[in-house]
Amino acid sequence: MMKATVIINTNNQNAFLKRAVHSAINQKYSNYEVIISNLSKKKDIKIEKEFKNNKKIKFLNLNEKFLHPTQNQLYAIKEALKYSNGQYIFLLDGDDYFKKNKINKVFSHIKNKEKLLIDKPIVFDELSKKFLKKMEIKSIKQNVLYKTLVNDWPSITCTSGFTVENKIIKKFFKEINPFKYKHLAVDIQLAAFINSKFNIKYLDEDLTYKSQNKKNLDKTYSNLLSKKFWIRRNEQHNFFINEIKKNKLFKGFDFYIVKFIKFFIKN
Repeated sequence: MMKATVIINTNNQNAFLKRAVHSAINQKYSNYEVIISNLSKKKDIKIEKEFKNNKKIKFLNLNEKFLHPTQNQLYAIKEALKYSNGQYIFLLDGDDYFKKNKINKVFSHIKNKEKLLIDKPIVFDELSKKFLKKMEIKSIKQNVLYKTLVNDWPSITCTSGFTVENKIIKKFFKEINPFKYKHLAVDIQLAAFINSKFNIKYLDEDLTYKSQNKKNLDKTYSNLLSKKFWIRRNEQHNFFINEIKKNKLFKGFDFYIVKFIKFFIKN
């Protein structure tokens, strides 16, 4: 039986953390460990006390090391990896949570030593307490013409939908310096890195709940009219050029549009 490591990275998400931990320890799978990498300025001591006798749970109480939240998320995951013993890493943001059968379901899809598996999280709105939609892979991004003329970024969902082979994510941190890309979250970088070397296995199953709340980092970058949207998009192109597609001559129309707009934007 393969061992699973659930890494919960959390930063000021105390209101949701207990739910995330319970979703990990209540799995219908027995061979697992949970590492909680906590960067919160005000850590909830009650949560740690509640689970202190659970030998499958390890708490890492860290301090923020970087200026940008995306960098700190990467840092929290990297530190947790030092203590991980599972063959596969299940990433989980502190405000998201798993279905009880997630680990079982994901492992049932591992046939050929897949390096990265991505399921389709369901968005859960914290305000209305309603499930909104399942995050779908955009079919247009799978089109060869789109990949050639626009961009060939992998279709991704969210960090909490990622299951990655332990040695591969450690290889990612060893071969790439992800911290120099200040606005790129781990899911973007990790998916691109793995996709350049192996195939990503997309699971047509909803095994994760993605929280929609006021503290979501994605909202900062999702507005097409905001400066941060274009700064991150420019960084994403730089990441692909520097780390992934180093010798690619034609970079797609998306690249040239972003570079044109970025010319008028200061960091």
